[in-house]
Amino acid sequence: ETQALLQRSANAYRTTVNELLLAGVYLGIREWTGSTGVRVALEGHGRETLFERLDTTQTVGWFTTVYPLTLHSRGGHVSDAIKAVKEQYRALPDNGIGFGVLRHLAHDAELLARDAANAPQLVFNYLGQFDQSVNAATAFQAAGESTGQSHGADQPRGCNLVLNGKVAGGELTFALDY
Repeated sequence: ETQALLQRSANAYRTTVNELLLAGVYLGIREWTGSTGVRVALEGHGRETLFERLDTTQTVGWFTTVYPLTLHSRGGHVSDAIKAVKEQYRALPDNGIGFGVLRHLAHDAELLARDAANAPQLVFNYLGQFDQSVNAATAFQAAGESTGQSHGADQPRGCNLVLNGKVAGGELTFALDY
């Protein structure tokens, strides 16, 4: 099923895996809440090639980006939702990288208030295919043990729900953090 999603399904709709998974999240929330508009925060690693003059090959780590996206679809069919989510996702300028800069550096009280009033309650993050970077042919393998809590118990949370997905061992898995 994971291979079908990664290869056949993405090709059928000319989407990325991230777009297909996000469409699935949209459909699930739409069915659960009955709302046709769903606002999510998308999280990314921030290492996309966006600017030709910016060379990050000698750096370590991620430049995490978090930006909101409101998803909606007029049609009731799954294919309508997939197409709508794909278009909305691709319409984001530079994968949302400027949102954090604008939000944190603008010091615009009206913008901050509007942002807080429309804050998403779900963060979605598809981490990608770990099988490509960590496998039996390398000296490194993923540990089977839990990494523990990602946030301190007394730390305020930005969103109520965090959904992280990845492909490891040939299997797509998601972890829902509340």
